[in-house]
Amino acid sequence: MASCWCGASVRKSGLRPSTCGFHYAEYMRRYRQAIKQRAFEVLGQECLRCGFDADLRALEFDHVANDGKKHRKEVGVGGALMLAWIVKHPAEALQRVQVLCANCNTIKEAVHRAI
Repeated sequence: MASCWCGASVRKSGLRPSTCGFHYAEYMRRYRQAIKQRAFEVLGQECLRCGFDADLRALEFDHVANDGKKHRKEVGVGGALMLAWIVKHPAEALQRVQVLCANCNTIKEAVHRAI
């Protein structure tokens, strides 16, 4: 049995680092932040509709053709793994995914549902 750097006993499994649950959650939080930042570097760091760029926390990744569910099934990933897909496939990501602020994304979804 391995132990976390804090001294807690942990079972080693697959690629997961030898950390306790608390430190593994922190590791994953940092990973998600890093991969999200890299995805923004690929797609841009401002809303494509209104130009908002004051705070990355208000920006969202949106499928241009409203085919997110279909695309996630094709690729077999979602969440942080979708962000990793963006980083690994930048040319295709630029065609399928855009950055919108939360307001513009909500408006786009409302208009799409009304059609």
